[in-house]
This record gives sequence, C-alpha cells and structure tokens, in this order.
Amino acid sequence: MNENWSWRVPGIPDSEFLRGKAPMTKEEVRAVVMCKLSVQKNDHIIDIGAGTGSFSIEASLLAPDGRVLAVESDPESCALIERNKTRFCTGRLEIREGVAPDCIATEGMFDKVIIGGSGKRLPDILEWVRTHLKKGGIAAVTAITLETAVLAARELGSKEYCHCDVTSLGVSKGRRVGASTMMLANNPITIVCATRS
Repeated sequence: MNENWSWRVPGIPDSEFLRGKAPMTKEEVRAVVMCKLSVQKNDHIIDIGAGTGSFSIEASLLAPDGRVLAVESDPESCALIERNKTRFCTGRLEIREGVAPDCIATEGMFDKVIIGGSGKRLPDILEWVRTHLKKGGIAAVTAITLETAVLAARELGSKEYCHCDVTSLGVSKGRRVGASTMMLANNPITIVCATRS
C-alpha cells in the first residue's frame, strides 16, 4: 500500500483497496459523495450496502472521533471489509452483517447516511433513514439505475428534507492503446443527497 494514502482522502485510489468480488464505488464518485456529505470529525455515519467498505473506510478517516457502521448482507464482503479495515488502520469502524433495515432497526441516530446498495429494499431503508437521520443530517444515495434514482429523489425531495441535490456523474479513464490514449467510460452514477429538515 502507498504510504501517502492518508493525504488523498477523500477519493482514495481504487488500487489501494482489497477488492475481491465485492462491488466498489469508484474513487471519483466517492470523492464527490464525501464532499457532499461534508463529514465532520465527530460524525456518526452509517454505510448501508457497504460492499468492499470503501465509503466506510473514507468516512472513518474523515471522522476519527466519531462512529462509522458498515452494513453489508454478504458474508464474503463483510470479511473483505474487515481486511480493508485492518489495511487502513480504521479501528473505530464497526461491521454489521445482515439485511438492512432489519439488522439496524434498533440503532440510534446518525449524522450522515450513505446508501450504496439496497438489495431491492430501498423504500424500507429510506423509511428507516427518515426516523434515524438527525435534523440537519445528510443522506446520500448512489444509484446505477434510473428507477433507484427516481425513488431516492422522490423520497429525499419530500417535505421531510431540504436542499435535495441530484447529480449525474460520468467518469472516463484513459487507457493506453499503442502510442495513443483511449478514454473508456465507467457506468454513470446518479447521486441523490438531501438534508433532514
């Protein structure tokens, strides 16, 4: 691992994470989401559908005096998050294996919520967020489908929230082809963020 990774938050390079088969949000998207969340050092943060734990790792580094809870239903992904937690020395990161929102039903209030994966339970998760996000707290949903983006925008655009922001982010990366560089596009991501009224 590059010893200079700490100064790169947010947007730790993808290559720094152990990947396995778990999905991972690309570094450029993570950087934008973290900036929109405006993470503070004492924040309580939950990352639902944590995958490799890349959001959770970045949040832990940005909130060293807070609490970060990574929620993931896949056991292999949870093991991978544990390995990335060790790799980045983020001791305050908690990992919860289970299906949200069932496995977090009794949790307290959070300052920031990240929803990266919902396993087709986004309406239930957003209802949980409505009652567990502190006033003034920020929720962010990253969506790869239009249906997920529309559902998130509808809920986070309701009177329960203010400052709903919808951003479509398309990132292309250069790849060398002989003596030239070809730009290859990643899948576009829609980021829906809103502040609890």
